[in-house]
Amino acid sequence: MGSNDKSGAILKDKELVELVCRGQGGDREAVAMLSELAAERLLPYIYRLTLNYDVAQDILQETLLYLVKSLGDLKQQESFWSWIFRMARGKVQHYYRDRGREKDIMMRTFREGWNRCQDSNLTGYDYVLRKELSEIIVGVVGRLNVNQRTVLALRCYEDMPYSQIAEVMDCKEMAARVMFYRAKRLMRKGLIRRGFNKEHLMLALGLFGAITAKSEAVSAASCVSASMLNVGALAVFISALSSRAAMATTSLFTLFGVLATTKSFLFGLGIALLVICIMFWVWLANLYSE
Repeated sequence: MGSNDKSGAILKDKELVELVCRGQGGDREAVAMLSELAAERLLPYIYRLTLNYDVAQDILQETLLYLVKSLGDLKQQESFWSWIFRMARGKVQHYYRDRGREKDIMMRTFREGWNRCQDSNLTGYDYVLRKELSEIIVGVVGRLNVNQRTVLALRCYEDMPYSQIAEVMDCKEMAARVMFYRAKRLMRKGLIRRGFNKEHLMLALGLFGAITAKSEAVSAASCVSASMLNVGALAVFISALSSRAAMATTSLFTLFGVLATTKSFLFGLGIALLVICIMFWVWLANLYSE
């Protein structure tokens, strides 16, 4: 997959590796170019995680400073984007950990973004629908945790494959798929609670991308396809298995089986099965936790 700069310029993998190697060799111009490329992609990414433009600017500057200081530590030059996105995510998590404000969502995000990206050709019902849907999706995304917002931003607006998202998030690819599925499910529930249906999700995500693009050109190009939302049947199955309801139901049935057993050997076997079942669910929940 090529390194796609969302501002429109495309830097091929080979060119990116050469630029990183030059920067690691002390070429200041190469470092400046890498910083510029990174800033264009990182700012909307961080903004979508924080929903606070001032905070996003601060975290961007911290991340770019890290890039300049630590570029020489990057061992695999072709992993530059995974590396820098991972660093930005870490700084966002550090910001929330210090302040305990993961749910601090400012509706200024919606107002500023809507004023910039609204289509003057929209009138009547379409205008009202899109404005209301835009306001709702900002609130819905704001209620996601940082990990869920991260996988959402990388998948829908950076067009990253799940394998690369897993690199950024330092997890298994299947865990990234499950995390995205859970985020998608929560967003659908949020829309349904406000009177919309699940078919509005793609439109809502496109509007969210436009609102948080911070650029009219990129805003106009924000579009989320059905293929981006696909996680695969296995991820859906694992998500269902590791849900609290599934754990409780399976454990309850196992317990009933134990209580219904009268013979001592079978009773002991049933107890062992119950313990194994509970341990399995705990392991699965931790492995694919949100």
